[in-house]
Formats: sequence, structure tokens, C-alpha cells
Amino acid sequence: MFKYNIKTKVIIIAIFIAVLIVMVIALQNYSSHSKDLVLVNQVRVLATGLENYYDKFNAYPSSDKIVIDNISYITENGLNQEGNTLYFKNNFKWDRAVAYSSNGKNYKIEFVLNNSWPLWGLDKGGGSCRMTYAITMQCSSDS
Repeated sequence: MFKYNIKTKVIIIAIFIAVLIVMVIALQNYSSHSKDLVLVNQVRVLATGLENYYDKFNAYPSSDKIVIDNISYITENGLNQEGNTLYFKNNFKWDRAVAYSSNGKNYKIEFVLNNSWPLWGLDKGGGSCRMTYAITMQCSSDS
């Protein structure tokens, strides 16, 4: 078999450790980006329910700023009111804080993304985002 001297063994071990570190960093970055995308999709599900509600009643469910975890469902009777038609059911595990507010004419869903997303105007790391009527998303960098 192969015989390695001490210097060669140290170099092989160092390369192995460097590869492991790079893999861990890559996986964490991938996980963080995935969480951002999951959050955006969850917010879009809520926004779609709000738009369906608006199509029926020509208004959005009114509310002062409320944390999304405090909304169980939206029916024809509004937020957390039992009814026959379900527009949104909060069966998500939200990874981050999300807030909803509406004056009836417009709504705002506020949340934070942790990564750069040039498509949404986040070129240097994460930032604050909001989804508004007609499922329009706007973001701005925190830096």
C-alpha cells in the first residue's frame, strides 16, 4: 500500500478539514436562502386569501398591526371569526415574525428576509419587506 510521511498526512487532514468547513458553510447558506423562500411563499398564500376575500366583499379584513401567529383563520366574517367560507387557515410554522395590518381598503404584510435577493431589491444582505394589495412585494435593505 501507500506510505505517507507526516507532512503529507498533515496536508491531507488539513485539506479534509477545509472541505468540511466549506460544506458546512454552503449548507447553512442554502438553508438560510430556503427559509427566505418558504417565508415568501407563506406570505403569498396569506395574500392570495386576502385577495379572494376582497373579490367577494370589496374590502380586506380590517385590523391594527397584529402578529400573524395571532391569526388562526380568515372567513367571510373576518379574522378569527367562524364562518362557512375559509379564505386562509394559518397552519404554517412561521420561521420569523410576520405582521398584518389593514384599513379595509389596503393591507400590509411585513416581514424580514435574511439574504441578498436582487430580484426584490436586496443586493447587500437581507432587508425589510412588505406585501401589499394585489400581492405586490416591496423590499428595502436594512443597511
